[in-house]
Amino acid sequence: MRAGVRTKSGPVTVIRLATDLDHPRVGIVAGRRLGNAVTRNRVKRRIRAAATEANLDPASDYVIVPTAAAATVPFGDLVAAIVAAARPNGRQT
Repeated sequence: MRAGVRTKSGPVTVIRLATDLDHPRVGIVAGRRLGNAVTRNRVKRRIRAAATEANLDPASDYVIVPTAAAATVPFGDLVAAIVAAARPNGRQT
């Protein structure tokens, strides 16, 4: 994913890479700095559900890197952050 576009929005950073597939692929990177295993798994479940709600572009691969704030931010804000960061012409960081 070194060739992808990295965009930060709120509690998530999204790396997006265009592909020629007909469905999006999503990977979640939840390192130990997020918290213990229970917290990391909770964040991954929330990110997975939010990515489903976000209706991501089908011709792209996504890697979502949450911050510790992703565990406590309201779900609607998490979906909005993923949508904003996953836009093709989003702000690069």
